[in-house]
Amino acid sequence: MPKYNKEEAIKTIQGLEATEIFVHTPEEQATLLENFKKTTIEQELKSRIAKVYDDVDADFTTITGLQKPADVKTYKYWPEVVKQFKEESETAKKEVEKLKVGGSPDLLKEIEALRKASIEKDNDWKAKYDKMQSDLAQKDVKNILDASTRSLKFANMPKPVLDTFIDNAKSKLAAKGKIVDGQLVFMDADGNPRINKETFKPYTAEELMAIELDPIIDKINQKPGAGTKPPEVKKDKDGKDDIDVAIPVNVQSKLELTKFLIETAGLPYNTPKFNLAFDKYSKNLPL
Repeated sequence: MPKYNKEEAIKTIQGLEATEIFVHTPEEQATLLENFKKTTIEQELKSRIAKVYDDVDADFTTITGLQKPADVKTYKYWPEVVKQFKEESETAKKEVEKLKVGGSPDLLKEIEALRKASIEKDNDWKAKYDKMQSDLAQKDVKNILDASTRSLKFANMPKPVLDTFIDNAKSKLAAKGKIVDGQLVFMDADGNPRINKETFKPYTAEELMAIELDPIIDKINQKPGAGTKPPEVKKDKDGKDDIDVAIPVNVQSKLELTKFLIETAGLPYNTPKFNLAFDKYSKNLPL
């Protein structure tokens, strides 16, 4: 969200078509955002997390045939079940070792087969439990990323295009996100938490989603990405505005063209340069 001094704010307000405008001090804005977080985002997160735990219960019930009691928490019940299975497996192994002493050759073969089956079952349960834990953590990460976009206002664009940008950003951040002590932390290439150099704290989901989605966020005087030099508008032979952009051959749809113009060519969405380039190069492209 842009920050203005008084003169800039007055100039911006005069250029708006709205008949009513809300003006907030930084303290009032912080209060509004905190209230929105408590009344909307946190409630939504609670609902989504409850759905995740219901899914985990259903998956474990399918695998084990057991039904979790309604008054026991998911994260307490299933680890205890796995622990019980492991203890039963260990007990079975000890019984097998006892039977080996003085047994016949055939009996020893049967015992060895039972031992291997017990080990395989134990390993299988451990792998399934580890996967469940990993899937649960990833669902928590994605739910938090979903909620982090609610405070962002995006430029007016087709919903398929907007959804593609958001999904790509979520997938990129989710791959580097992990839950540490109940908090979502994003790791860098070395496995260390990514630190916001302005706050000297780990980046929040809201901060990184705003960075990833910056090209499509609705704001005044959008700037192209760092290192990008957007093409300039020129006049064609008829004196009309024209713009030249090197479009790759793999851009085969209007959706791909939109992404290329914003992310690579450095043309913010719905700006005069973007519209000029889009109109020129999208004529024969499918959606």
